[in-house]
Amino acid sequence: MLTTILPPWRRLLRPALSGLAALAALLTLSAADAVKINFDLPAGPAGETLKAFARQAGREIVFSADTVGGIPTKAVLGEYTTREAIDQMLADTGLVATQDTRTGAFAVRKTTGIEPKNAPSRIQMQAASSTEESGDKLTLEKFSVTGSRISRLQEAGPLPVANYSGSDIEARGFQNTGDFMQSLSFNSGTMGSINIPSTFGVPYARGAVTINPRGMGTSRFLVLLDGKRTASYGLADTSGGAVFDFNSIPVEAVDSVEYLKDGASAIYGSDAITGVMNIKLRKNYTGVSTTAMAGNTFGHDTFTRSLSVLAGGVTEKGNYMLNVNWFRQNDNLAQDYARSRTTDYTSFGPIRGQNNNSPGNFPFNVLLTAAQATAAGLTGGAGYYVIGGGQPVANPTLANFVGTGSSSTNSIPNANRYDFAPTTQLTPSQNNLSALFSLQHRFTDAVAGFARLTFTNNATDFIYTPISITSTSIVTSSGGPLTIPANNPYNPFGFALTNFRGRGNGFGPTRSYAMEANGGNYQFGLDGTLGRDWTWSTSFTYGFSTVSQLTRNQVRTDDMQAALNGTLRGYAGQFFNPFGPSANREMVSSLFVPSNGSSKSTAWGYDMSASGPLFAMPALAGFESAGSVAIAAGGEWHQERLVNNSDPVGYLVALGDLPFAGSRTVTSGFVEAEVPVLPKYLTAQLAVRHDRYSDFGGTTNPKVALVSQVSSFLKLRTSYSESFKAPDIGVLYRPVSRTNSTTILDPLRPLDPPNMYPMQSGGNPNLKPEEARVWYGGFVLDLDRHVKGLNFSVDYFDIKITNVITTLSNALDFFTYFPELVVRGPSVGGLPGPIQYFQAVPINAATYSWKGMDLALGYRYGNKSFGTLNADLQATYTDYFAYNAGLGGGPVDTAGRYNNPHWTGTAQLGWRKNNWGATLGMQYKGSYLNDAFKPNFVWNQGAEYLFNGTVSWQGPWRTKFTLGCNNLFDTQPPPNGRAIPSNGFDVNTYSAWALGRYAYLKVKKDF
Repeated sequence: MLTTILPPWRRLLRPALSGLAALAALLTLSAADAVKINFDLPAGPAGETLKAFARQAGREIVFSADTVGGIPTKAVLGEYTTREAIDQMLADTGLVATQDTRTGAFAVRKTTGIEPKNAPSRIQMQAASSTEESGDKLTLEKFSVTGSRISRLQEAGPLPVANYSGSDIEARGFQNTGDFMQSLSFNSGTMGSINIPSTFGVPYARGAVTINPRGMGTSRFLVLLDGKRTASYGLADTSGGAVFDFNSIPVEAVDSVEYLKDGASAIYGSDAITGVMNIKLRKNYTGVSTTAMAGNTFGHDTFTRSLSVLAGGVTEKGNYMLNVNWFRQNDNLAQDYARSRTTDYTSFGPIRGQNNNSPGNFPFNVLLTAAQATAAGLTGGAGYYVIGGGQPVANPTLANFVGTGSSSTNSIPNANRYDFAPTTQLTPSQNNLSALFSLQHRFTDAVAGFARLTFTNNATDFIYTPISITSTSIVTSSGGPLTIPANNPYNPFGFALTNFRGRGNGFGPTRSYAMEANGGNYQFGLDGTLGRDWTWSTSFTYGFSTVSQLTRNQVRTDDMQAALNGTLRGYAGQFFNPFGPSANREMVSSLFVPSNGSSKSTAWGYDMSASGPLFAMPALAGFESAGSVAIAAGGEWHQERLVNNSDPVGYLVALGDLPFAGSRTVTSGFVEAEVPVLPKYLTAQLAVRHDRYSDFGGTTNPKVALVSQVSSFLKLRTSYSESFKAPDIGVLYRPVSRTNSTTILDPLRPLDPPNMYPMQSGGNPNLKPEEARVWYGGFVLDLDRHVKGLNFSVDYFDIKITNVITTLSNALDFFTYFPELVVRGPSVGGLPGPIQYFQAVPINAATYSWKGMDLALGYRYGNKSFGTLNADLQATYTDYFAYNAGLGGGPVDTAGRYNNPHWTGTAQLGWRKNNWGATLGMQYKGSYLNDAFKPNFVWNQGAEYLFNGTVSWQGPWRTKFTLGCNNLFDTQPPPNGRAIPSNGFDVNTYSAWALGRYAYLKVKKDF
């Protein structure tokens, strides 16, 4: 075919040019291999150290995981050529490396006694998968890359994947996986952090640690465990959504983390909108290793300790590994820090500060209308009335009450306010235990099996304020608000009080939440080969997460009403005093009861797939064939189930939640193709997947990705994908509950007086999936030939999500935008019927849009006298981030505004020489306009930096000591007394800054 395309002179020149190119490549390779590099490779499992060698040498390396599994390599420290270094690594291991004379790539296999120094070309190796010199079969290691089901001989492709090794995570100084995830540059804030209370409007699952990629929510990205779906956290968040708890995976069990930054529903199905987080667990290890850590904050008691044991070995046909981890941490309170000794933040100034002490305190305060004040004989008019001086009164009279005006925010004095600082946790106490067991066994040369089992037990203890009471938001079983009746002897006003606020701090204990989460993930599978080039895989997975919650010192709504009425069971005629000590303390103590609830999510399924080459691409545009078209195809079936055994009783600060259960079945089929169009210059990834859900039907999602190696140093890549998020089971099937709206006028019945109407919330089984389209494109620069060890990448993203599930909370929005959700009775006198209730259930109405860039820079330098230096920088620039609530106002761009800086980033420096090493890490949050409290309180928030560092020494007896310090300079989060929750700073953005300087010592001993 080439002879018909190329003119005669090109056909004559081509052999000569090819020969010259081959000679130049050989000379270049020989020169490169003669250069000595400062290697710093510790002894360890071959599967890990060979990859480290490839990174330091700048050479591709291929090997079979089964061949090198369980074999430890030798340490290499100092200046060597690549040939000298790999020979020293593999000395006396039974392994040998042969090198491709054209590309410089190394292939590792078991020794046969007489070994050549060079191997056939890469193309020959791919075609034959054998070496003629020894006659032994050489199976090349194909890497499984997140975002594709086609294994590759090299990890680079069209996919924007950020990769973090387990050693890199450890070097960054994080003690748990959740903290590491929240530090990543593409995580927008720390929404879902374990220390954010659930009562401030942020969807939140108590006890779980999640992340918020791209600012689009904690459940619009997919989390995989070794490429497989697992059960979500057993407790749905406060909106009914499903989340993954990253603290269920200990750092010590992580081999690597890969984050695919573009959409991937065509590969994996639901949730893969803003990315895919694939956590790869350690699979093989030989020997026994123990790691112990202890650390604490300076000047505060957040004592943290952990212990890990890792053991593994090799069998005749496989390997096994066991990892057990224990982690414990004390809690930490806001009052432990000078910035938040009190939650009265007026000292922060008139713009950033305000008094956040709560007007809900003991003794209770009451809000009277002008008519009520007059009827009681008070001269202060409408507004709040509090006990003067804030001291409880056993027999209150009107003379004890002082009018403070109509504003609860500014007028009530501190003596009548509750200070949150003593009961506000920055970090709860935690006690976590986990285990990982991995087994791999080769049954025949063509079939291998694996099993990976994980189990976690996480106990988290939260403390919270004493019970709070806002009577107008509390509905008793009779349907009315909480009321202090006129016949209560402690009510001096002469009429029933229905608008009052209070807290249990003067008559009862603090609330606490004891959370225990047990979870497991079990994977069993078979992998095999079909002929020389095709592979197949099938697996079964089962995962579960059970969450039990014990809430102490709750008060039932109806019990409090009965105590106010003097009709509490067992205490008839005994009344509760909301303004001071009650006559019968035993009755008051009896009000405080525990509440128990539990929930469980399960997921199980199986999958099967096959992949391999179909046919060789024809030669195109004057080029030789770019290779073979590869394809992967398969199917999946999985079932999800959520069972919520919540406490149905209504408490003063929590509505009763009826138990519910929901499940669904998903059947999926997918196909993916890798099409090498032109050698190096153009390769395409084409994928499509169809998912059939038992609840809402089917959805089909395609993806197209292109990559072009324009030159040896420049790679271009782009992708377009359509993705979706299925509505979570909790959002679909939560039971109905009712609250009341604010007092409003019905615009269709103008003669009706203002009224409070029921708002019916719960699940909506008619929800449809959220839909997204994702554009991604960028380039990778490998500048090694100009600046040794330097590479750089830039990727642009454009994400839009429609049909976003949202819930209305403002009753007025129903009238204007969703009148069909206003449920009315029969029409009367030609007018629409009176409102029965607002149907405040989740609906598909909103839209998200996000545009920006991801940037990454890597650099490696080394010489004999200095050692090795590794630098890594990742940054995200948000150009446009808009949310359209579907209420007619259009999209609102918040990029560069409250808690959404244009720039965020991380940087990491690592140095090592001989037995010494050091790291310096940095987290960066850029400046933004804090306009959340406009129009009167707006300011420019400056950029913030957080530095972490470690120093390590490899001592005798295979013992490594690491001294680390997080927040090296004790940088405090920027003050914001207006932020919610009331910690004196924005928890959503600056959680990592909250604890101050934290130091730890880690000791690792290998046996």
